[in-house]
Amino acid sequence: MADTLRGSLDAAEYKHVVLGLIFLKYISDAFEERYAALLREHLPDVEVWAYGSRVNGRGHDGSDLDLVLRGPGLEKIPLERLMDFEDGLRWSTIPFLVEARDWARLPERFRREIEGEYVVVVGAEGNADVRRVALADIVDLTLSSVDKKSKPN
Repeated sequence: MADTLRGSLDAAEYKHVVLGLIFLKYISDAFEERYAALLREHLPDVEVWAYGSRVNGRGHDGSDLDLVLRGPGLEKIPLERLMDFEDGLRWSTIPFLVEARDWARLPERFRREIEGEYVVVVGAEGNADVRRVALADIVDLTLSSVDKKSKPN
């Protein structure tokens, strides 16, 4: 199977491709673990949606990851908890900018825009019908494995 994937690439060149993929897998796993730890520490009861260019396919290597945090009952998340989470993101080893916004503090117009195209990263407790998406899938440049929630036209 490896020979089929390699195609006409020389084995010496193909090893660089494979090593690159292994490194990307390691980075994705490390990012996912760090992000999950920050959520557990600062926002354990919050539903998280991703939206923006990394979700809609218009992102690039330098694009930030836009997250919206939906507190229990869609109430405002205490500012201290938000700031602690954002500080944790800022000082983490996550290799790109992550912007997190509190749903309850967003204007209605912006909420409607987000509802048009988002993916659920961390679902609300007890909501079994929501497909959770790994952040590594969103960060992946191909974006092919992410199911998007789209508003009907």
